Parts: sequence; structure tokens; C-alpha cells
Amino acid sequence: KDMISFTHLYNSEVGRKLVRRNREVRCKCHGMSGSCEVRTCWKAAPDFRRVGDMLKEKYDNAKSADVEVFGNSANTARKYRPVRREISPGSPLLYVEKSPTFCEVDGRLDLMGTRGRHCNRTSTGPDSCDTLCCGRGYDQRREVITKKCNCRFKWCCQVTCHDCSEEKWIAVCK
Repeated sequence: KDMISFTHLYNSEVGRKLVRRNREVRCKCHGMSGSCEVRTCWKAAPDFRRVGDMLKEKYDNAKSADVEVFGNSANTARKYRPVRREISPGSPLLYVEKSPTFCEVDGRLDLMGTRGRHCNRTSTGPDSCDTLCCGRGYDQRREVITKKCNCRFKWCCQVTCHDCSEEKWIAVCK
């Protein structure tokens, strides 16, 4: 009845058909010393990483539900009647509204942005400065961190520690 419910059902069906189309034939041999006198084969879902990669590619190419399927804008549609009903593994995933950018401050959505956030300048993963700083670059600063170290337990109820200082270079998003 509404666009959000339809979109969830549609995307689930696209995912199921994608997995079904990419099933692999796996076989097992039976017999004396693995002689393969009898062979049993079945279709199995692809490995989890492959499914994730395929869905990520579809996610990156997702289409707007109101234009792609319903052929109208959400503001003018009273009842949602899909224009296109066939769903195939090649069908795109749909979204109802665009995801917010987490790079900038957005008080309406309570997003703090990434300015001032610590990042890892040597990483290539999601914690890298290129990813977290959204292309704005980063500054490096030296920080002295003081921690408790060389802690010793003294008989009954006392722990004594030294204060140790360590100097670190920290990368901070601009």
C-alpha cells in the first residue's frame, strides 16, 4: 500500500533472485577410498563474500523508487501502483530517499560530521584519512599521553603505579 513497504519487498526479492541465479553446483564422491563410484551433486548458494560483493554493486547503482517503478513523484501519488512488476536478478535495488552524507554537520539528523575526528593516515580501510575526512585532508599534531604503568599490588588492598608519558602523532580531519 505504501512505497516503503513495496520497496522493502521488492529489494528482498531482487536479492533472493540474485542469490538463486548465482548458485553453484557442488559435488561429493562416495565409494571405497574415494573412488567416486557414486557422485552426489547439488546446487548451493555462493559464498557469503561473493553475495556481499554482488549486493554492494547493486547498492552503488540503486535507483529512486518513485521514478523507476512508480513513474511519478511521491508528492503527487495517492496510491502506489507499480508501473513495472517483473523482478529479475538484473533489476536494480530501489531507495525511497537518498542517504545523508555523514561528512558535514546536520543538526536536523543529529549528525556531527567528521571535522576533528582522528583517522589513521597509514590505513587504506574505512578508518583511513582519505575516507573519514571526505577529501578535505587532515592535520597532524603531536600529543603527549599520560597513562598508569608499572602497577604493583601491595599486600591487602593497595595498588601503586607510576605515571608514564608517551608522545604520539595523531592525524585529525580538517
